[in-house]
Amino acid sequence: MSRPKVFVAMRHVPELAMDLLHKRFDVELCDSVQATQAEILQKIPGKFGIFCSPVNKIDEELIKTAGPSLKVVGTISVGYDHVDLAAMKKYGVRLGYTPDILTETVAETTVGLLISTTRRFFEANHALKTGEWKYSTPVWMCGRSIRNSVVGIVGCGNIGTSIAKKLNTFEISQLLYTSRTEKPAGKCYLIKGGSYIV
Repeated sequence: MSRPKVFVAMRHVPELAMDLLHKRFDVELCDSVQATQAEILQKIPGKFGIFCSPVNKIDEELIKTAGPSLKVVGTISVGYDHVDLAAMKKYGVRLGYTPDILTETVAETTVGLLISTTRRFFEANHALKTGEWKYSTPVWMCGRSIRNSVVGIVGCGNIGTSIAKKLNTFEISQLLYTSRTEKPAGKCYLIKGGSYIV
């Protein structure tokens, strides 16, 4: 009995994901780092599924080209703006996406950049590399502490909430935030009241 066929529209896929696909499907990888729309349209007919990214447009033309065998689209993305949901529903194709795939990565990177900036890591690294580092005072490159500071977070969705949890371990004095919806007055409040804005 032949296994369902899946087209993977990108080369850089986490090994775990590829292992899972290979266990259940015959997997065909795209020819380049990222499949073009033309390549997808050429290779999608008869496929059970496609594993793609936000650069791939999943529209009615693609779904019709795939034919009735197409049952699932998996996208390695937080959102699905590149997917025509009405066409997916019309043809009975299911969608899988990864809404939290980058939450912790972005939150950790943000906190890391905040620490690097406040403690002047980039400047200190440059001073070391260029020979500028001269011991003159014990606090020359210490920077400022996050502790007891006021931190403002613009947009407190999943990522903002994760950043807030991480920053609380630094004993900040106050955390200001705006919601996901655009509120210009809220941003002004953050800028006026925050020691740091992320």
